[in-house]
Amino acid sequence: GAVVRSAVRSQPEVMLPADSEALAWRYDARMGDLTGGCGCLLYELDSPELIARRLDELKAGGMNTVLISGLHMHHCFLDRWPRIVAYIRAVTELAHARGLKVIYHHDVPVVLYNGTGLQHLLTHTDWLARDVRFGRPTLRSYCIVNPGFRAEYMARIVGLARDTGIDGGMLDEGNIAGDDFCGCEHCRSAFTGDTGLVLPRDHTATVFGNTDDPLWIAWINWRRRAVGDFWVELRRELNAVNPGFCQMKYTTHTGFSTNWAIRAFGADLIDCARGCDFLGTEIMSRNVYDSARAVFAFRKLKSALGDHYGLPIWGLVYHVGDPVFAYVGWAMNQMNRQTTWMSTIDGEDMTRYLDWPGRVDCRRARPVADVAVLFSAQSRDWARMFGHSGDVLGASQVLTEAHVLHDILLDQDLVDKGRLHRYKLLILASASCLSPGQVEAVRGYVAEGGAVLATANAGLLNEVGLPQENFQLADVFGVDVLPAGTARGPVTCRDREGGGSFVHPSGVLRVKAREGATVLTDIVDAKGNPAWPAVVSNAVGRGRSLYVAMAIGAANYQTEGRVGAPSTFEPDAALAERLLGLVRSTASGPLDFQAVAVPPRVMVSACREGADPGGELQIHLLNATGAGVAKGEVLPTQRDWQATPAFPPLAGDMVFEVRAPGLRQGHIASPDYAGERPVRVEPLDGDRVRVTVAAADLVAYAIVRLRGE
Repeated sequence: GAVVRSAVRSQPEVMLPADSEALAWRYDARMGDLTGGCGCLLYELDSPELIARRLDELKAGGMNTVLISGLHMHHCFLDRWPRIVAYIRAVTELAHARGLKVIYHHDVPVVLYNGTGLQHLLTHTDWLARDVRFGRPTLRSYCIVNPGFRAEYMARIVGLARDTGIDGGMLDEGNIAGDDFCGCEHCRSAFTGDTGLVLPRDHTATVFGNTDDPLWIAWINWRRRAVGDFWVELRRELNAVNPGFCQMKYTTHTGFSTNWAIRAFGADLIDCARGCDFLGTEIMSRNVYDSARAVFAFRKLKSALGDHYGLPIWGLVYHVGDPVFAYVGWAMNQMNRQTTWMSTIDGEDMTRYLDWPGRVDCRRARPVADVAVLFSAQSRDWARMFGHSGDVLGASQVLTEAHVLHDILLDQDLVDKGRLHRYKLLILASASCLSPGQVEAVRGYVAEGGAVLATANAGLLNEVGLPQENFQLADVFGVDVLPAGTARGPVTCRDREGGGSFVHPSGVLRVKAREGATVLTDIVDAKGNPAWPAVVSNAVGRGRSLYVAMAIGAANYQTEGRVGAPSTFEPDAALAERLLGLVRSTASGPLDFQAVAVPPRVMVSACREGADPGGELQIHLLNATGAGVAKGEVLPTQRDWQATPAFPPLAGDMVFEVRAPGLRQGHIASPDYAGERPVRVEPLDGDRVRVTVAAADLVAYAIVRLRGE
């Protein structure tokens, strides 16, 4: 066990370019495709005149960055490589003359049978990824750890960067070939060299695929580290010719929030971000309008990645040609300080928002929030009993609907004392897997006056998912886990004061309150008698904690959804209200932002441009009051906007209060109308102001800007 943990906990190398004026373009990248996608021949536009015409179209449509895609599985077309390089150089020269940046898109390790792919594969069979049990090769992908493959591939990409002047690469699939890979001799040797552990050669060994076995856990975590190291090494090689080369990397929302990609491919965007500086998402729902509740939480989750590493984040909006879907997707990215990649729509003036002078400065904007919610990749990957991601994202969705400003943090952020102490509450939503360092950081945060709300099995496992005898934070939570473990739902819970009750539909953890802790709510048995605690509060040093024995956020988790499929989500209003009550009562002080009169489906976020705590405060508003489909209804590919307005007029003025020291003037601006309009700003006690926004001043999306006198 000690060997496994020491291997996992060693600090990985990070190699990222420093923020610079040369790379500032990433924070306002408005990306469009030169031609089509991966299946293109790459040089459909076969003359400088046609290329120039297309670049002019992109620029007129508000784009400033062009992606070149085609001949995607490039190992199948290496006979054309000189022509590919010449074409990219020609496009780059014409694009740079127009002030456009250029990114080349292709696949890293996949090799197929078409073109000259089979010939290349047969010439380099020693590069092929190998099955970890039997050593048989896959006939579709090279191993990125193989030194021969790495040397040739990296030399090719370095040469491309040097010879074309491109600004970046969007390089796909730079990961392990699949669940059963890679068991080649290079990977086995590197695993042993890095960890001191040895994978068995016997294909019947029980370790294979056994996520309860510490050796298999170490293997999966090593693969993740090896993939991240590949991107760091590629960055090192590219730095020799262009230190400002942009390495794009992305996932889908599901690929980031579940452990599927990590266990199958070793692909974790958090680790890849050690060498990739422009991170993003394919937003797969297509209808982001009716999926806004879910998509907004996922965009906030991706912002955690950018905030941790200090990197720009982008979102690819598949709008299926609907101008409302496109606009809402762009607006949600803006609200989370992210740039947008999407295609233009014929006949639609998208420049009104893409080039809107009032758009957020994604490079300088910093989030403003009262609450932090931990998204623990460790818990995502190794959770037991309770799923982590649904509890986190469900809690985020509930907080957003109640206009509770919150950030999502990553594992590494917990040990950043300066970061953690910004918040009035830390939520550990089924964050089962915590390291000793994280445990001590949370303990210190609470002792010094912080507040924590923990649910279900928070801290009941170590950072690699191995069970502990008790909660690692039992002294903070004021509870001990009982040997009986979990109980199935639904369960009825009853408050000790006031007689209020609620029903939780899923399983709960059996716990016992410690002496000195206060049981607020009990789980009751069939006869109505208290069975064990459901909610326990505890005072710790100058701070406090609240423990909830269930994944209460997960009850209101809405998945992203896909067009053409029926919605499976039905909100649980009682549990949402219960969770909000727990948040507000546990926070270490009144929330800095409080909605007085804001409709639930008007989404709100806040940021400041720059680090000055007294600088301009921006409150983003998105009118999603018409969005959403009921359980059982199909998420539509198209909407009839003549029959149903996309952005219904608000019934009344919006009012919110916010702590804004020295800020006494305000206005609202929007791509939906020209100029700025005033908002009423009334001073209150304690550096707070009350802001009133006229209902007519929020059509779809707008920003309220509060400034000093």
